[in-house]
Amino acid sequence: MLMSYRYHWAMWGAMVVLIGLMLFSITRGTVSLSLMQVLGALKLVDEPVSAMVSRIVTDLRVPRMLLSVLTGAGLAMVGALLQTTTRNDLADPFLFGLSSGASAGAVLVITRFGDRLGVLTLPVSAFVGGVCSAIAVMLLFHFKKATRS
Repeated sequence: MLMSYRYHWAMWGAMVVLIGLMLFSITRGTVSLSLMQVLGALKLVDEPVSAMVSRIVTDLRVPRMLLSVLTGAGLAMVGALLQTTTRNDLADPFLFGLSSGASAGAVLVITRFGDRLGVLTLPVSAFVGGVCSAIAVMLLFHFKKATRS
């Protein structure tokens, strides 16, 4: 019961800190904005804001902030997945060659095709290289574990 209670409050505290940092990141930039201007641009308070401020907040800063939160969450999930799958607390993409596999996939497409295949070719090839590297590493772990037992 006590652990559940602490976990509950820790999660709420983390969410409050995350929302506070998200709002703080929206207020900072080349054009410094007040919190009331940001909340007015987001239509959370009845604060008149100029069209420029509204555009800065809704078209530039909010998408950047949301993508950074999603990227951080994705990286955390990948790290947890790697550590759980390999049962290694120090596991990261560089240790297992996943980053090198992604780089190899990107370099292969750059050297063979250049930019003739389109805009999405480079990220897709990097993803495929990373997945191939991950499959190779997991197969090596599986075979090593099978020969050990």
